Amino acid sequence: MDFGLYGGGAVSASWITRLPGLATRLGPVAASSYRVASRIVNSLRAGHPVKDCTEFDGCRLLLVSVPGAALAETVARLDESEIGWAGKVVLLCNPGPGSRALDPLRERGVATGSLSPVDGSPGRYVAEGDAAALREARHLVHDLRGRTAELNRGGTALYGAGLSLATSLFTPLVAASVDALRKAGCNSTAAAHIAEALFERSLRGWLHAGKKSWAGPLPEGDQAEICRQMEALARHDPRAARYYRDAAAFALEYFERHPDVLKQLRK
Repeated sequence: MDFGLYGGGAVSASWITRLPGLATRLGPVAASSYRVASRIVNSLRAGHPVKDCTEFDGCRLLLVSVPGAALAETVARLDESEIGWAGKVVLLCNPGPGSRALDPLRERGVATGSLSPVDGSPGRYVAEGDAAALREARHLVHDLRGRTAELNRGGTALYGAGLSLATSLFTPLVAASVDALRKAGCNSTAAAHIAEALFERSLRGWLHAGKKSWAGPLPEGDQAEICRQMEALARHDPRAARYYRDAAAFALEYFERHPDVLKQLRK
């Protein structure tokens, strides 16, 4: 037995199932009820269900894989359990609040951390937490034949913001770009392909040259062209024009370029 598990939700869809030799490595499995624990054990075909969290007393490492809404209750239940916590490691297995959510256990001598896969990057995992928790995370990722990216302890919220900027906040930008190209006269297929090529070129440029890859009328400070583009957008979609103005102002401030143009954009 290498570790115990407190589970809930779709544990069978987590990275835990990919651990080699899981059937011999997983020990006690607890959950909000014995019935749920039994269901998790059956889905994993590993471990044994227990009714009481005190069964974790013999586990040096405990994995916690529960939905975010159930995390606070889970931590409270573990904190109330008669377990000798000193010297143990608890790892969260879901993206979200990170090891800060385990602070009540940390106050009792537990090394806490979190480990989760990076969506869209197979084999890459992100970990954060105390030194002992990071060591356990690295061992697990090694077993998974993956690569570990380590965050500062408590850095999961900022990491999540970075993910949102690259995903849920990026998608509307793609949609607005394609819509502008389509309204300019491109058919839908051509507009999508043009946007795809440009976004890919921008990303490749950033990977190779960073800020130096920034190109176009904005980094050149071509105020007349910037205004022309905003006015054209405003005629077709005022929302996109507002976004253009705000994003342009952010970009100029972020890259510390053309304060005169930035001043005009903020009028």
